[in-house]
This record gives sequence, structure tokens and C-alpha cells, in this order.
Amino acid sequence: EVTVNLSSTQLRAPHLVNEVREAMGAAGLDPTTLLLEITETALASDTDGSFGALSRLRSLGVRIALDDFGTGYSSPHYLARFPVDTMKIAKVFVDDVGARGREPKMARAMMRLAEVFDLRVIAEGIERAEQVPALIELGCELGQGNHFSPPLPPDEVERLLSA
Repeated sequence: EVTVNLSSTQLRAPHLVNEVREAMGAAGLDPTTLLLEITETALASDTDGSFGALSRLRSLGVRIALDDFGTGYSSPHYLARFPVDTMKIAKVFVDDVGARGREPKMARAMMRLAEVFDLRVIAEGIERAEQVPALIELGCELGQGNHFSPPLPPDEVERLLSA
């Protein structure tokens, strides 16, 4: 899976869909392996335009993630209206997961919300080993963060993945 962040400016660009199509073709990338991430704030800046752009991108076969869910406007309206298939739970809500004596109420609520909208969930900012089984228990099987690997330059990513 290849993940690319889109800014609100990029989302409003008139040639975005053609550029994504051309980039996938040049890279020989299967569209189903491309995940485009957009924040709630970017969606809110131009809801009609964002909806149209995301719909056209989805028609290419790519997947769309709502990034840092819970830190922007946090409206279930975005989950219901926009063509997203993945919710990325912001690190601030993942921090309590697996912590002794702390109930991860927000993470649990977001998991339930994702279930209602039939969304795949990715937990962001996993930093501690005990967070992994606790997230799995909540129903979240995908995650990212320094627990797995710190940010790496491209040549080290290839070594990590081949190991």
C-alpha cells in the first residue's frame, strides 16, 4: 500500500484526477494499493468541491482516508457524506490505549463509529508495545507509529521491508 497526503490546495486543483491517473500509470501502481489521505479541515474548506474531487478519485479505484480523525471538526457528517473508506484515528486518542488504569473511551467510540459506517481503521502514533494488543482488542488491526519504526529515508525503508 502506498499512502499519499493531499492538502486542501491539491484537492481543489482542477487537474488532480488526471495527475493521479498519470502518476499511477508511470509507476505501474494498482489503484487499489493507493490510499489518499485528507484531513477533516481540508474537507471543511470546500465541501462541495471536495466531494466531487474525492468521488472522481474513487472512480479511479483508489482508496480515501480521513486523516487525524477527531482533531478537526469531527463530524460524523463527513463519514456519511464523503466517499471515504478509511478512518485514521489521531494519536491523541491512541495515547490512552493500553495505558494502565486509563479507559480508552474516545478510541472505543471512534471504533464504533467506524463500524457503523463500515470503515477500515488505522491507529496513528502507536509508540508502546502494550498499545498493539489493546488496539486489536478494540477491533483495530492496522496501525502506524514509532513502535514499529521511526521515520526512515527511502533506502532504509526498502531494507526494513525486505527484512
